[in-house]
Order: sequence, then structure tokens, then C-alpha cells
Amino acid sequence: MNIHNNVCFIDNFQRTPVFDKLSSNFNKKNVFWITLNKNVFKDLKKKYLKENILYLNKYTKNKIISFNNEKKINEIY
Repeated sequence: MNIHNNVCFIDNFQRTPVFDKLSSNFNKKNVFWITLNKNVFKDLKKKYLKENILYLNKYTKNKIISFNNEKKINEIY
């Protein structure tokens, strides 16, 4: 059996550094991130594979994917 140890972190302000430390236990290609913050996205790109980072631009004009009214994704634990 082939087991992949993938993990996905959701950027959450003070917890992001903790998640970053935890990720050192995983292969970088198996670490995924979701963020709404452009600065965090830029920092994550320096350490992780760009294709493993999902940056959800909260300032989009498309109402279908607009996060201006509901920014709760970083409250998921």
C-alpha cells in the first residue's frame, strides 16, 4: 500500500507560524496551504511550492467567489 502524508493548512494569523513549524515534519511537496492574505501568500511562496498554495483573492468583483461578506474560511479548525 502506498501512503501519502498530505496536509493542508488554512492560514489563520497567529496560527500560521505554528502550522509552518508543523509542516517541517512533512515533505514540502505534500504540504498545501489556503490563504486569503496576499502578504502571507507571498511569504508562503518563498518556502513552499507555488502550485500547493491556494490564494483566494478576497477583493474579486465576481460575486460568486467574493469573500467580502463572508470571510470565515480562516475560522475553520
